[in-house]
Amino acid sequence: MKIPNCENAVIPLNKIINYLLSPTHTVGKTKANFFLSIGFNKINLEIMFRQHIMENEVAEELETNFGKKYIVKGNIIAPNGRKYKLSTIWIIESNKRNPYFVTAYPTK
Repeated sequence: MKIPNCENAVIPLNKIINYLLSPTHTVGKTKANFFLSIGFNKINLEIMFRQHIMENEVAEELETNFGKKYIVKGNIIAPNGRKYKLSTIWIIESNKRNPYFVTAYPTK
């Protein structure tokens, strides 16, 4: 199953720049080291997340106090030409329709 309304996914550029690509962010710096080291930047990372949600199935679905959380797992091809396994986390908040990007991380 795909995430409902995945074609309308919301991916805040601020989250990409100030979290996932920030080598100084307290929590995001290890993710930034990963994404930057394999050739991602703010433009191609957003494009990859859109492809990831459209091409891969939901691996896990959880009810939370804020809405329904989805974990999507699948392979990506990085700008360096290599394949990596990635998990992306999304939420459809209560009373909303479109998935909102939460985070992403490499998986084994």
